[in-house]
Amino acid sequence: MTDLNKIESIIRFKRQLVSELPYAPNKKESKDYLLSLDIGEIVHIYDFWQQRRIHVHPRNTIVSSQIRNCALYLRNRERIKVILSRVSNGLDVNRYLSHKAHNATFEVEQFKQTHSFNSFRDQILICEGFHHLHLEEFPKRSDEVLIAHVTSSTFEVVQIASHDLFKSDAEALAEYEKHINAFVLAKNPNGGFIIGGAGGGMQNLAGSSIESSIKQITVSKILQNVEIANTGIEKYVKNLYQHCYNRNPHHINPEWRMLGREIAIYDKKNRVQFEGNNLLHRFV
Repeated sequence: MTDLNKIESIIRFKRQLVSELPYAPNKKESKDYLLSLDIGEIVHIYDFWQQRRIHVHPRNTIVSSQIRNCALYLRNRERIKVILSRVSNGLDVNRYLSHKAHNATFEVEQFKQTHSFNSFRDQILICEGFHHLHLEEFPKRSDEVLIAHVTSSTFEVVQIASHDLFKSDAEALAEYEKHINAFVLAKNPNGGFIIGGAGGGMQNLAGSSIESSIKQITVSKILQNVEIANTGIEKYVKNLYQHCYNRNPHHINPEWRMLGREIAIYDKKNRVQFEGNNLLHRFV
């Protein structure tokens, strides 16, 4: 069976993903090690890193009356309004995230020895659908943080908390857990959990998220479908042009890309992008 990692378009894809990852030590040996990994494992590492960010597009903001009436919310209402307005209008709010969300690197030597993702984790909150935002933009900090559960369409405030939460203060931690448990219970009144839940939530054995495990499987299936089942990215894209646009361009230059956490094929020659269900077609 054809090895995906030996296909030229996949080799270029791996190089692109590794070039975007913040890893340490930033040496040739680290880069070579990452490039030696299976494409699925690189996608997993890349997706886990991308979960640190809040990808920029408009979302519905949700704040319960209970949170709107709490003392910390009332004291910081104007600053919180600015963040919620930016979210509603599809503006970037990543500068409100923590210092480590901006600066943490993937520790290659640690990963080699333990396959652990701990160097990418951010104390209590990291990725997993929950984010904590300071009420001032980076590099400024604030004494309070806004804790929100973020999906592709919603930004729901779970709690306004003191930053003492991250000092392992027992009282602050208990208050945080109370809010998180109430949030999860409201979303799942009959029991269950949110994949990628609170404080690290659903993890695999390496300490990374179940969401990234699922992403690795999904992307690997797409790559197998295009590169092996459909005999390669160039032939596949020609078939997509015919299928989607009833076109047959003479010259194409397709490449794999990750758009945030979603995979796509971009034809650089014609500036056309294919994504989503278009990458699941079977033409042969």
